[in-house]
Amino acid sequence: MALAYDGQSLKFGPEYIIPKPFDPRLFERVPVAVVEAAMKTGVASRPIEDLDEYRRTLSKHVNRSGMFMQPVINAATNSGLKLVYSDAENETVIRAVQTVVDEAIARPILVGRPSALNEIIEDLGLRIRLGEDVDVINPRSYDKYEEYSRDYHQIAGRNGVSVERSSVLLRTDSTVIAAMALRNGDADGMICGKVGRFTDHFQTLRSVIGIQGSDVRASTLTTLLFDDGPLFLTDCFIDLDPTVDQIVSKTLLGIEQVRQFGITPRVALLSHSNFGSSNAPSARKMRQASEILRERLPDVEIDGEMHSLTALDSAYRKTIYDDSQLQGKANLLVFPGLDAANIALGLLRQKANGLLIGPYMSGLKRPAHIMVNSATPRAIFNVSALAAAEILSKRD
Repeated sequence: MALAYDGQSLKFGPEYIIPKPFDPRLFERVPVAVVEAAMKTGVASRPIEDLDEYRRTLSKHVNRSGMFMQPVINAATNSGLKLVYSDAENETVIRAVQTVVDEAIARPILVGRPSALNEIIEDLGLRIRLGEDVDVINPRSYDKYEEYSRDYHQIAGRNGVSVERSSVLLRTDSTVIAAMALRNGDADGMICGKVGRFTDHFQTLRSVIGIQGSDVRASTLTTLLFDDGPLFLTDCFIDLDPTVDQIVSKTLLGIEQVRQFGITPRVALLSHSNFGSSNAPSARKMRQASEILRERLPDVEIDGEMHSLTALDSAYRKTIYDDSQLQGKANLLVFPGLDAANIALGLLRQKANGLLIGPYMSGLKRPAHIMVNSATPRAIFNVSALAAAEILSKRD
């Protein structure tokens, strides 16, 4: 709503008593109030038995990601988990945290100065109470400072980070602080990236948290929602020119993540080559990765290398190659490199109006996720819910 009204910070008070027409709360509260009144007065000929479900249905119409994310949100509700937010002194992050609190997704830990956090909360008219609804790590003064600083030097000391530098970073770098809280078990998951470069955040996570194993590659899965369903993309943010083994690892992680949404993965490894039409190095790479994956996963619809059009049009695909292991329209696209993936993501978001969910990271030793700078409060909330649901599923 802030975008609809030129960035105004609208909160209840003398200047904002009557809700604006685009206040999203109206779309859920007004119809429910009308229905309740109609039922009480006997006007309603078909009473609605479950008003909470009716309210959720309205919410789905207002928020395009609602229907897609609702099973995940339901799974994450009342998780009791602790999620640490490194960029808490950002308005977008604080708005997302309010929803995390309202929906009981997790117990947020905010890395930020209490005075700055309270000022933002007051300016936005939010209801978050520091110390009651959320915990706070104040970079200027927190109990675990000496422990985190010492442990971080042990991690990074052989990479040119001195004792003094470690001490400074554990006062000034909120991503390092949050990562240390996650590493040391003071948080169950982590959200960062709203402020700063994706690559900088990733370098911190890789050094502090670490990768799961030598045969696993950290990767991201990005979801775009369209009218005809979700489309999953990997990898739009990590590895400029991944090797065959890295492509295989990213694809396997992507398949696992798609299944977490209750969706059957249909995988296409993309290239400028269409089933052997080119013998360029990038085409051979995707062809070899496809061979390995088809042999390893004979029951999964997966094939390549192929054009993006071939991946998304099964009828056209049959005219190119009639014996593909991929039968339907692909919903997981695996790109040969970072340039192609990132460019495709931008085009699909801007020109095809794809609604972004993610990116969602996997392959790290602990659950941590890096948002893009353009992430909305809803996007941050969605990734928070995904993180909580995944943590719970692995515990089960």
